[in-house]
Amino acid sequence: MGSPDTTPPGPARFLASAGPVAACVLVIGTAAATMTWQGFDHSVQPLSDLGGTAAPAPVIQNVTFVVFGAGVVALGVALSARVGRSVAALVVGCGTAMAALSLLACSPGCAAGTATDLAHGIIAVLGFVAVAVAMLLIGRRDPVGSPRWGRASTVAGAVTLALLVAWLVAAQVDPVGWRAGLLQRFMVGTVLVWLVVVSRHLHRRAPAPGVEHRGL
Repeated sequence: MGSPDTTPPGPARFLASAGPVAACVLVIGTAAATMTWQGFDHSVQPLSDLGGTAAPAPVIQNVTFVVFGAGVVALGVALSARVGRSVAALVVGCGTAMAALSLLACSPGCAAGTATDLAHGIIAVLGFVAVAVAMLLIGRRDPVGSPRWGRASTVAGAVTLALLVAWLVAAQVDPVGWRAGLLQRFMVGTVLVWLVVVSRHLHRRAPAPGVEHRGL
C-alpha cells in the first residue's frame, strides 16, 4: 500500500493519463518511422534500428523514444503516492532509459560491437528489467485490493522477463530464424498493455479535493 495521496486532483489525473498517451506515441511514432524505410522487417529487426545509424529518418524514432520515455516517467511520478517511491522509481528508471536510447544510435541490430552499441543494449535491457520488476512488486503488494489485478500484474512481469530473455538469446543465436523482432514486439506490447491498465486504475482513483487516498 502506498502512503496517503495528497496530490491535487488536476495534476493527479493528468499524470495518470500518461500511460495510454505514451503507448499511443510509441505505436504511432514507430509506424511513421517504418513508413520511411522500405523493406524494414518487424519480425527480425529491433525497434532501435529505426533510430539507428542505418535508418533513413532516425529522428522520427528517436523523438518517439524521448516522448514515450517522458510519458513513462510521468506515470512513475503518479504511482509514487500509491505504491511507494522505490517501486515508482523503477518505472521512472524505465522511462529514463527509453528516452536515453535516442542519444545512442546503434548499428543495425547493435551488432557492430561499438561502445555506443554496448551502451544502447545495456540501457535498453536495464529499462525493461526495471519495469518488469515493478510489475512483479506491484502485483505482490496488490495495491488495488483485487487478487485478480495482483495476479495480472505478476503474470505481466513474468512474461516480460521471459520474453526479454528469449529476445536476447534469439538476437544472438539466429535473429532471422528465431524471429527476434517478433519476440521484442511481444515484450514491448506486454509493457504497453500494462501501462494502459495501470493508468486506468490511477485515473479512476485520482483523489477528490481534500480527500486522502490509499492504494491504486
